[in-house]
Amino acid sequence: MVTRIDRKAHERHPAFDTLESVAQSYTIALRADNCKPTTIAVYLEAVRFFSQFCISVGISIRLDTLTRGHVRTWISRLLATRSSSTASNRYRALHRFFAFCVQEGLLENNPMEGLKPPKLDEKIVQPYKEEEVHQLLAAHAGKSWLELRDVAVIWFLVDTGARASEALHMTWNDVDLETGRVRLWGKGGVERVVRMGYQAQLALDRYRRGCPHAVPEVWLANDGRPLTRNGLYLMIARTGKRIGIEGANIHRLRHTMGTIFLKHGGTRQSLQEILGHKTDHMTRRYTQTVAHEVALKEHEEHSPGDWLRKKGRDDVPKRR
Repeated sequence: MVTRIDRKAHERHPAFDTLESVAQSYTIALRADNCKPTTIAVYLEAVRFFSQFCISVGISIRLDTLTRGHVRTWISRLLATRSSSTASNRYRALHRFFAFCVQEGLLENNPMEGLKPPKLDEKIVQPYKEEEVHQLLAAHAGKSWLELRDVAVIWFLVDTGARASEALHMTWNDVDLETGRVRLWGKGGVERVVRMGYQAQLALDRYRRGCPHAVPEVWLANDGRPLTRNGLYLMIARTGKRIGIEGANIHRLRHTMGTIFLKHGGTRQSLQEILGHKTDHMTRRYTQTVAHEVALKEHEEHSPGDWLRKKGRDDVPKRR
């Protein structure tokens, strides 16, 4: 059990304890908690951005002078200039930092205690249309190993709903082409298993046989090194632009998987398990997308305006 450290036992001067000076100790603590380097970078980034904000508006970055009001002002600035999701993520990251400071005896109380997190915007997810997925696949219908890779990664992402980061960390040891099951490492290093359908298995097997590089990583760049997140995003973005799909990006394939899965009989509970959502909140967004499309289709069939127009024509006495 982790116990709170008595500040007086260290006899530290309060002036030493600033947002910036504690960063190294915080990094060590995050590593001890087995956080991934990418997660640590996100947590430290939030502290750095908050520190830069404080300096820019004349707020002291000494820990013992920071208040709930200072944090609230920063979050308000984020909500005015960034997405609610970004503001929420940085809120959580900064809260964890201050909790660390209290645990280590650097602060008496967490200045964010009692501060409510930003409310997330409930945006309707925009998946690809089914014909757009086929257009993306058709744009890479060549025979080179890179085109086989592009087709395979599109099929894989749209069929499993894997996050881009999860797919990029795959190795061939994680893939079982006999069963179609793939082991993924999700957020926070959580392991889960997803399944590929037969079409995705076929595409991945063709890519495996065509790839000239015998390395553990599955997805490779043209130089044989592991494909980067930026490389994957650029591939989809450039393809979408070339064939006229507006706003094409990798993450929409995950949304597409969710909506098609629900549309054709999958349950929300199973989708939550497949996508690796810890709560039902995110999964509900996929349900809302499907429900919204159904509602629009029903409106097309039962438009009140069209009904009134038709009723008006039927009620007008015909001239003799």
